[in-house]
Amino acid sequence: MKLKTITTLAVASLGISAAQAATVTWQGGTGNWLGNANWDVGGAANQNVPDQTANDDNIVISTGDITYNPGGDLGLNWGGSNLTLAGGSVTQTVTNWTRFTGSGTFMVSGGIFTTSSTNVQFGESSVDSASLIITSGAFNHVGAGEFKVRNGNTVTVDGGSLSSRFFSIGDFGGSNIDLLSGSINLTDGSIGNNGIFTSGGSDSINFSTGSTGVFHVGNINVADATAAYLASDKVRVNGDTNDALLQVISDGAGGVNISVVPEPSSAALLGLGGLALILRRRK
Repeated sequence: MKLKTITTLAVASLGISAAQAATVTWQGGTGNWLGNANWDVGGAANQNVPDQTANDDNIVISTGDITYNPGGDLGLNWGGSNLTLAGGSVTQTVTNWTRFTGSGTFMVSGGIFTTSSTNVQFGESSVDSASLIITSGAFNHVGAGEFKVRNGNTVTVDGGSLSSRFFSIGDFGGSNIDLLSGSINLTDGSIGNNGIFTSGGSDSINFSTGSTGVFHVGNINVADATAAYLASDKVRVNGDTNDALLQVISDGAGGVNISVVPEPSSAALLGLGGLALILRRRK
């Protein structure tokens, strides 16, 4: 099954679960996540805060600016709750982690999520199946630690952008960060492990076949990036380790852009075919 189909099914599943759980909506304006009257709780079990206690809520933010001050790790023990950021912004302060456990989905379809937490983590135990899907907007991890995808939990970028200083992929079970379109930004490729740890197997930044996405890495040159990410198989195309499927190009600002080598267009192929026919007739 192609990744595009997987993304579509994941989005559809949010609608299915919405029919089975309370929808908690931010009504707009600026305020703190915790205990704020701007939440329309829609009959949720916890009438003060959208899901801190595994109520399986569907949390929707389409406008306004929210600050998540310390009050527990954002996403921890949320069970099957889903969070959709369709607009506005959510900013998490530094004291706690962003840690999605359980089976919920964090969907970024617009707006900006910024966390200065030390670590961001999707999945923790062997039974977790948490996921992050980005189709527009931005997910920015600006903390000093790692963005972790663990134990088979999933991250898909299909538009918009995902940014962190370090990606840890596949701790305690195989995982990928899948890139269909949009961009993944690794801010500094000169740090330890060149900013990416994989636990082996197929763990990787994984472009889909025909992906239009870009994996941008700061503070690294083309030769070093090719060795660090392609030769080490940390970046792949649909699981394939053939380096010829990828291109590494300087961004002109001390970093590189990695992307899938574009396939010849049908028009170009027809043009080549026509040229071959003309040359044959001239012989």
